[in-house]
Amino acid sequence: MFVVLQDANFNVVNITGSTVRFYMRQIGSSQVKIDAPAQIGSAPDGEVLYHWTEEDTDTAGSYQCEFEVTYFDNTTETFPNGGYIRVNITEDIA
Repeated sequence: MFVVLQDANFNVVNITGSTVRFYMRQIGSSQVKIDAPAQIGSAPDGEVLYHWTEEDTDTAGSYQCEFEVTYFDNTTETFPNGGYIRVNITEDIA
């Protein structure tokens, strides 16, 4: 998954010197399915990537996802700022 992090005004967020984590949980659940580091692409351009594993997509359903940035001063910010990224995982046909 490739995402460009933007603030509430759709401005790209510079994440230079930061770390990023990816979180995913099934809609309606409080249990987190994924809590893993995300890769930073171009930090000045707010680019982050999460590389799916087989275990990440082994259960069909609708999920809420977010990226959490920890800045160089240890403050955190979650993206998207309002709401979640929605991911649907479907079962194989055969």
